[in-house]
Amino acid sequence: MEHVGPKANFVISKKYDGASLFDMDQLWQSWTTIRSSVLYQSHSCHFDWETLQSSNIREDLKWELTRGRSTSVAELEGAKRIASAYSTWLEQDIFSKYNFIALPSSQLWPFPVEWISPQCIHKVPMDTYHRWMQVMVPVSLGGLPCITVPAGLDDLGRPMGIQIAGPRGSDRDLIHLARAYETAWKKR
Repeated sequence: MEHVGPKANFVISKKYDGASLFDMDQLWQSWTTIRSSVLYQSHSCHFDWETLQSSNIREDLKWELTRGRSTSVAELEGAKRIASAYSTWLEQDIFSKYNFIALPSSQLWPFPVEWISPQCIHKVPMDTYHRWMQVMVPVSLGGLPCITVPAGLDDLGRPMGIQIAGPRGSDRDLIHLARAYETAWKKR
């Protein structure tokens, strides 16, 4: 694609052309399994497991490393198969029809800096310390280039953005789109 202009298409809902999108629960399970496993593999050489259990490191990191340590090869392979199927689905079913996908940049407005993570969103308790970031999983797990642009402010002046992602290799197109968006945004 040479130019990003008004003809660029976006997938911005739970359905496109009447078909459901990839199952978010599968994506979440795949992403968290791969993430925990990778974190454990990359950090386990830096500590003794017994020391880790008694140390003062954050509970969320302990949870992540413990989960990664207990992930079986079969579980990790299953998570990788889901990630691969998702990448294929993106390429064949989404980016064959659309130039970009757009998602909110977060599931909630910015929270106080003193919080490690939110405990609930709209009265729904978070089952993990990073569930509040779930909306970035489709982009992250797909290995997609992404750019975030402003969407506006709430009544308290807190910002929210839109993450726009494209197929692998579309980095330049995303930058052109963001530049056009920024120009239009400033004219409002």
